[in-house]
Amino acid sequence: MTRQFLTTFLLLLAISLHAQDYQPFHAGKLHYFSSASNYSLRVDSVGLAGNDSAFWMNEIALFPSPACTTFFPPNYYRTPLFIPGHEGFFGDRFIRQADGGYAFVNRAGDTATFHTQLPTGQSWTFLSSSNLTASISARTQGNVLGTMDSVIVIDISDGKQYQLSQHFGLVAGPNLSYYFNNDQLRAATIAYLPMTPDWKSFFDWQPGDVYHTLDHANSGNGYENYDRWLVTNRYDYPNMDSIELNFTCQRVQLWFQTPDTIIVPPYNETRIYSGRELGGLEKATYEVHYGPENVHFQLPWGTGLNGRLLLPFNYAGADGSTDSCGFVPNIMPPCNLSLPERWTKGLGDTYHLHAIGFTTTTCVDATYQMLCYEQAGHDSLGPCPQQFDLLSAESPFAEAKLTLYRAQQSSETGLRWEGMPQGTYHWQLYDLGGRKLWEQTVDMPVNGRKELAFNGSRGMYVLKINSEMEDWQYSLKVPLLAE
Repeated sequence: MTRQFLTTFLLLLAISLHAQDYQPFHAGKLHYFSSASNYSLRVDSVGLAGNDSAFWMNEIALFPSPACTTFFPPNYYRTPLFIPGHEGFFGDRFIRQADGGYAFVNRAGDTATFHTQLPTGQSWTFLSSSNLTASISARTQGNVLGTMDSVIVIDISDGKQYQLSQHFGLVAGPNLSYYFNNDQLRAATIAYLPMTPDWKSFFDWQPGDVYHTLDHANSGNGYENYDRWLVTNRYDYPNMDSIELNFTCQRVQLWFQTPDTIIVPPYNETRIYSGRELGGLEKATYEVHYGPENVHFQLPWGTGLNGRLLLPFNYAGADGSTDSCGFVPNIMPPCNLSLPERWTKGLGDTYHLHAIGFTTTTCVDATYQMLCYEQAGHDSLGPCPQQFDLLSAESPFAEAKLTLYRAQQSSETGLRWEGMPQGTYHWQLYDLGGRKLWEQTVDMPVNGRKELAFNGSRGMYVLKINSEMEDWQYSLKVPLLAE
């Protein structure tokens, strides 16, 4: 049997020509479903089974037997553990037949068949290992997440029901692993329109955006780092495998139980995110991702900050191996832990635990979380904690106010400021892709204003202002009209 991956253009073209057959899952797309335990599916390779097209679906990781925990001393691992390498909730693969039918097959060879072109009311054998039958009970138009589409309803003789839409695939229905493997019944309802997975969609940050984080030590004596991250530049590598973000960072560090407050001078930091490390963001629920330094097991997805898609993981911060009781990290206790992390679409890493030390019996960890943000086109989570006010409390720029203005008669756009320390400043204008368009040296008195002249197309830009000593920086988004 020949298996060809998704880059096979001609085969994918053939797939699109059969969209009228109500194909349940589409190659190259993630299908998210809401249920008692949310999950998703992805066709990760396609090929041929005889003369029929075949579609293999992603593998998943399962919870091991509860008996496994009895083999280890208390707190030897932080549960849950997972065993990767299992077929998903709709079997191992499905085959598109010439008559418009779709045969789902599990690894044991059991088959469940969906017909999409038979007349309404005509029954067929649904499950190869039982006497269950199925029939199309209705053909109608339905609202699929705000989009009208043709939908067929398939009734199973045990009273359950499936709905398939012409352009989006499965809309609702129970998991086939319930029939194949006596799995827990999971009624599924489509939660998002099928989307193309792309790890870069978790990074919407552009120059001028800001977010604030808290890194909190979970111990009796420790620290709280309140950090402000101002994005100063974004660079997408030409091969689209990596994203580089440059930041100007500020920190307030609070120590406890012995109280102390430290204001760290501003500093610059560069972070590079790569698909090699973050490929797990493109995988489906319960799937395992082996990164170059650790192993991630994705949990049921959920709703994150401001209603965005949230992908939660448990990860082991070391390489390891798997056995019948799950993943075993190659690291000695007590820090051989399975730690949680949460990735929010558009915002990146918004929560995780990480080890910062250990005693003979306990692993000391810290909690990192995003508290608030300012991002183009999106509202912040809310007011930032008052600790961040300390970042400007002793700064000569604490009283400075910079605002945009637009003249009613001339449509002139400019910047007005008050309370600025008098001096020379560097002004730079960027587009939202991080490309510098112009720079100027501007003498700024305490109060003043300056027109922003730009011979370019109308749109949104980012103005960045740096002090001459580079100990202060300010960025703001500027809507400009073409001259």
